[in-house]
Amino acid sequence: MAQVGAGVYACEVRIHQRWYKGAMHLGPKMGGQAPAFEIFVLDFNTMIYGEWITVRVGKKIRNLMTFSSVDALKKQIEDDVKKVL
Repeated sequence: MAQVGAGVYACEVRIHQRWYKGAMHLGPKMGGQAPAFEIFVLDFNTMIYGEWITVRVGKKIRNLMTFSSVDALKKQIEDDVKKVL
């Protein structure tokens, strides 16, 4: 199994027996908080906290970046999602 380092990756997420595309962030959260594993699931809008999912990590989209504002982060997430599609 390949090691996954900090960065943003394309991924596939299995939720309730269905696969979705996603963008995965692995590394510290904005503001330097403890490392996190976060996934933005495309075309999905249901609360699933506490449920099991399966994640297939795909191609690395980019390395970690520092953002000057939340708006700059949101813009970059939009760009990352376009690369997943």
